[in-house]
Amino acid sequence: MLLNELTALKKASELVTIVLDSCTDQLTGIIHTTNNRVTALVLYCEEGEYQGWTFFETDQINEIYWGDREHRAIASLIDNNLQRVLPIKNNATFSSCVVELGRRLECVGLYTFREEEGFDLVKIVDFSSEWLKVMAYGTKSTLSSGWKIIPREEVCRIEIDSPYINKTAQLHKSGL
Repeated sequence: MLLNELTALKKASELVTIVLDSCTDQLTGIIHTTNNRVTALVLYCEEGEYQGWTFFETDQINEIYWGDREHRAIASLIDNNLQRVLPIKNNATFSSCVVELGRRLECVGLYTFREEEGFDLVKIVDFSSEWLKVMAYGTKSTLSSGWKIIPREEVCRIEIDSPYINKTAQLHKSGL
């Protein structure tokens, strides 16, 4: 039932809010891609502004809701003229999404099962079947960076192209 409903919501370009088992965040956006392995959501804030992409394993979905007045209001504020191109292969697994995006992009947000409320801004520099070696970027306030090794199985969600991630990566590149 879940996959059928996700597919129908995707086809209708319906603004949805998704709650995952792995985090307390409510993810609001439009489903771009979904299959039994991975779901890609284009994120929007309450003002209808684009907030990047997020990818997660479809079986992490705990709840989906849509169609109320708040969703309709946010949807009316979204600029539908902007086309969002899926930055990964359509048939990718979640694990391959993490590696492909983390290596190709300057900075991604990695959410892990250990970090309930937060995430790491990282560049994936190496990986094996079990581990990710990352350059972890500090927040805008610290601009401190360092190295980390993270178990691949601990990654529950990845976020890309958000204004916060992009601006933080820009600050790190500037060498401040």
